[in-house]
Amino acid sequence: MAKSPKTADAKSQPKTMTIDGEKFSLEDLSESAKKALNTLQFADRKRAELNGELALVNTARLGMINILKNELKKV
Repeated sequence: MAKSPKTADAKSQPKTMTIDGEKFSLEDLSESAKKALNTLQFADRKRAELNGELALVNTARLGMINILKNELKKV
């Protein structure tokens, strides 16, 4: 999995990324590699967003189960 590009000091250090323990300068990437990196970053953001939505849905679902159980006790 790729780590997000980081800089220690933006003026003196080039931006790098690390994949499988190996660092790569973003300046040295081909256009194709830059597009792949952008797509990977988008996918990671989307995955995090969807995980948040899933957690919300699961919480709501548990709440509805509890409401249903309480209503069924009245039957």
